[in-house]
Amino acid sequence: MSTATPNRWLVAVMGTLLQLCLGTVYAWSYFQKPLVTSFNWSNTQAAWAFSLAIFFIGFSAAWGGMNLDKYGPKKLAILGAALYGLGWILGGFALSRQSLVLLYLGYGIVGGSGLGLGYVTPVATVAKWFPDKKGLVTGMVIMGFGFGALVLSKVIAPYWYHSPYLRSYRRGIYAESAAGICATGLYAAGGNYCRAPTAADSDCRRLPQITTLYLYVADFFL
Repeated sequence: MSTATPNRWLVAVMGTLLQLCLGTVYAWSYFQKPLVTSFNWSNTQAAWAFSLAIFFIGFSAAWGGMNLDKYGPKKLAILGAALYGLGWILGGFALSRQSLVLLYLGYGIVGGSGLGLGYVTPVATVAKWFPDKKGLVTGMVIMGFGFGALVLSKVIAPYWYHSPYLRSYRRGIYAESAAGICATGLYAAGGNYCRAPTAADSDCRRLPQITTLYLYVADFFL
């Protein structure tokens, strides 16, 4: 069965959306103070969850980069988004049990591993779809990662945190947000949106003449 060729700009947009979901990890500072206040943990104890998540980015991103061609970007992107969403869910459960160890395991290790897999996949994939605009599209995708923290810490989390319905269940914010983050990430990674181009996808193999001329001129002066 043949697979329809996606529009390469749609690949870039969906990769940016996936990065936006994963970038919510940098909104951790919004939750730091409520965790310390609510559970009488120290700043160091609470911050270790975020530190572990960032630490495991490197390991999972390195593994994902080495195995990207073996498993394909689609599978790694879906796995990464699912693990990161699962990390949020486990984090919510850990807070309901007031368990630091479970928070480290769920949000830090599981979520961090998913973060690394999800981060490396769309960046490498869009670069293959855009040999003529690599700088533009990789910058666009990585921009989504930065905006993730802004969206969660300034829009989504404050809305839930101050909602009258959730006011007596503030710990539920972590579990409630997990569903949206995981679902959006899976949607962004699904279908054909995170697959590398094939020989049939000729539009991503050809450089426009004006772009080729620009590269030659730039190379001459550099």
